[in-house]
Amino acid sequence: MNIKLHEIRLLKSNFLLNEEILEEGKEYSIQRELIISISSDDDLKKVTVVLRVRNKNEDCPFFFDISYQGFFELMGTKQPTRDKIDKIGAINCAGIIFPYLREHLADLTRRAGLPPFHLPPVNFVKEYKVKRKENE
Repeated sequence: MNIKLHEIRLLKSNFLLNEEILEEGKEYSIQRELIISISSDDDLKKVTVVLRVRNKNEDCPFFFDISYQGFFELMGTKQPTRDKIDKIGAINCAGIIFPYLREHLADLTRRAGLPPFHLPPVNFVKEYKVKRKENE
C-alpha cells in the first residue's frame, strides 16, 4: 500500500521560556509526551494524523506543546482495515510528520536565544507496540 501526502500543517505551537532556571552551559532533560491521533473517512482511504509533542518538565528552561496535522491518502487496491489504518497512521504517517515538528521546535528555541533543541529521534514502531499493549 502506498501513502500519498497531501498536506502538513501546524495546528498549535505553544512555547514558554522559563527564565528562572536558565543557566549557561547546563544540560537539561526533556520529558516529552508524544500523542498520536488518527482519523479516517468512511472508506478508510483518506487518513488524518495529528502528532503532538509536549514537555511538562518543570526543571527545563522552556515548555512546549506543538501539534502538526498531516493529510494522507492510502493508494492501493485492497480496502484497509481499521487496525491497518491505525498502524500506518501511528508508524508511517507520524514518521513523515515528525521532522516538521522537530524542526519547528529547534527554530523556536533558537529564536528564544537558546541553542537549538533537537528532539531525539522517535522509534514509531516501538511507540506503536507499547501503546497497543497498553490498550489490550
